[in-house]
Amino acid sequence: MNEELSAFLSQFEGESLEQLQSLTDQFMHAKNDEPIDDFLGLSSEHVHQLLHPLSQDGQHQGSWYRIQDQLASEPSAPILMLVNAIAAAIGATQGKGLKATAKGNLPQKFCQTAFLEYREEYLESSIYRYLKVNKEDDFFDLQVARIVLQLAGLIRKTKGHFFLTQKYKKLTVNSDKRRLFPVLFFTYCFEFNWAYGDQYGDMSFIQQSSLFSLYMLHSMGHVKQAQSVYINAFLKAFPMVLNEVEYEYSYTTVEEQAQSCYSSRVLKGFFWFMGLVSLEDLEGADQWESDQLIKKLPLFDELVKFMPLQR
Repeated sequence: MNEELSAFLSQFEGESLEQLQSLTDQFMHAKNDEPIDDFLGLSSEHVHQLLHPLSQDGQHQGSWYRIQDQLASEPSAPILMLVNAIAAAIGATQGKGLKATAKGNLPQKFCQTAFLEYREEYLESSIYRYLKVNKEDDFFDLQVARIVLQLAGLIRKTKGHFFLTQKYKKLTVNSDKRRLFPVLFFTYCFEFNWAYGDQYGDMSFIQQSSLFSLYMLHSMGHVKQAQSVYINAFLKAFPMVLNEVEYEYSYTTVEEQAQSCYSSRVLKGFFWFMGLVSLEDLEGADQWESDQLIKKLPLFDELVKFMPLQR
């Protein structure tokens, strides 16, 4: 970069310091606007905007991308099934509230019933047939859904009981979830801590770059691809994320830990849990195979909009 800048400025010998500063600014602006292959054709300025989005009334958006605050059709997603189950259980108490456990979690019987229904709908692998749920802590996805609801101000806990808030009721008039889902999405994306409950440590950049991951899905998700394609593209764009790996183990490399973390937090915990993608086992793979085929679902294009870039 310094050599390019020097060569550029050498054409303007004799100019004033002010003129040289202006020329330098023009040069740097042009460099920042150049498309970069490792960023899937985005410029460094575009990536900066994705990593540091502006928040307007709770909406994270830029001039060339937007996350809709209302969907055109009713959404379907794993998180929404759990949210609906929690809301229905609270609603069934007829205003008395759903009694929490002494620990402040959802009650045992509800957790067990919700798991059986969720497993039937979304957990196809036979390994889940052996999972026993005796409390909320045993059902991680349900716990996340409950936390997201509380963070979003959609449910509250008062005197040991869970209640639906007025905010939830206003967003779900006539059982319509088209305005509710973007609120869940924003809360999960920007407020819920993705490091919660896993063994990878902080590694906060993976969540900070969530909009770039969405851009990857926008760019590559129209065809089925192995999830390793997304993982490798992300690490190629941001190799410094390896520096965030906190723990070193003899049986795995730093790169393998970063790959596993991205798969868990983004491809499964974010994309799949929010209903943005389908995950399909590779042909001939056994139940322990970690790589899967990923493809975006219609909900993604309905929720996330990236405009054509002006060059």
